[in-house]
Amino acid sequence: MSWAGTTRRHARHDAQTRTLGVRAGEQLASAGLRAFARFDAAAAENLLSRANALLPHDHPLGSKLVRNLAEAHAVMGRHEYADGLLSELLVKVRVSEDSALEHFIRLERARILLATGPDPTSLEAIREEAERALKMFKGDGNDAGLSHACHVLGLVHMRLGELREMEEVARRGLAHADRSGNAREELGARWTVSMALVAGATPVKACIRSCLELVRWRGTENPGVLADLAVLRSMLGEVDEARQLIVQARRLLVERTRARRPLGAVARRAAEVEIVAGDLHAGEGELRAALEMARDMGERDQISQIAASLSRTLSVRGATEEAADLASLSADGAPAESVAAQALWRAARARVLASRGDYQEAERMAHEAIQLVPLEMLNLGAELRMDLAEVLRASGQRDAALKAISEAIDLYGRKGNLAAAIQARSLAE
Repeated sequence: MSWAGTTRRHARHDAQTRTLGVRAGEQLASAGLRAFARFDAAAAENLLSRANALLPHDHPLGSKLVRNLAEAHAVMGRHEYADGLLSELLVKVRVSEDSALEHFIRLERARILLATGPDPTSLEAIREEAERALKMFKGDGNDAGLSHACHVLGLVHMRLGELREMEEVARRGLAHADRSGNAREELGARWTVSMALVAGATPVKACIRSCLELVRWRGTENPGVLADLAVLRSMLGEVDEARQLIVQARRLLVERTRARRPLGAVARRAAEVEIVAGDLHAGEGELRAALEMARDMGERDQISQIAASLSRTLSVRGATEEAADLASLSADGAPAESVAAQALWRAARARVLASRGDYQEAERMAHEAIQLVPLEMLNLGAELRMDLAEVLRASGQRDAALKAISEAIDLYGRKGNLAAAIQARSLAE
């Protein structure tokens, strides 16, 4: 056989191989997009990653595939991979002048920044990005885009401790999400509303009524809202029911969405339930699991807040050296504009300093933590006053400690957190 004939045969074989590869990639992409549409993040990540490896960069499915793959990576906590894909896609989109997709990419990168930083990017810059997207998507009537922008704006409000604004914008996003039919936006909007309710000034019983309306989702239940309901039930002393809600939330995440990031959030909620129930050992275990996941995903705000909570728990049981290490971890990672993280690391360090006899600095830190938190964050404000009371009691200032406990009881009472109020009263006796 001639050299030319061999070359033609190899060329035909290579073309056939490429064609088969493209067909396989298209089938994988189709399956992956269906998986993401039902919010099976693990399946979507697997299928879309394989499709992306097979399809040429100029394939008609390329932009949609990469966009959904980046979203799946983010939900699974692989933020670096997600941001890398979005960065490459943004260059491509700017050439094609697809302004809607460009705004989506910029929003999704802002969402990732909020998880992993956002320092040195300011919250104001992210707010402006979200507000620009809101204007653009409103003009297009793009409900999924509007929900996405509301979600990012809601997270900015949460970092700043603006819980009323967070709830308001999250409810706006929920209306858009439900009209869009986008599973990720539907699930996320409901969860954002319930998070604002738990953290804010709305009384527990009213929160429960709202969450019972939010929890139904696509013929099943929203696992994030279930976890928030668990915390609310525990505040009323309904510990068994709260624990069962945590079990349900985890089962749904494992069986249906298989999303890794939300599992860390549910572990943190489970810790709150156990600590309110008085089981510090179980709470510590949940916090350790949540911290491991947050560190693995590189989520600074979560790392800081969880480390501070774990430090506090360890301080209570006298494990002061590890508590000190965790307080330092919390301080080192706390985003500059995160109200909760900045307050919590100070409170954790205050307890550590008090255990070492440095009462003056401990008291200064504890007061500083309280001053950082807006009044509408009733539970957090109460917890910080309980930390101050512990510092004051350790330094022999009994009357001042009782005053701090009284203030905490008042805040717990306004929230309707009966279980925490009972615990606080027991310490005042």
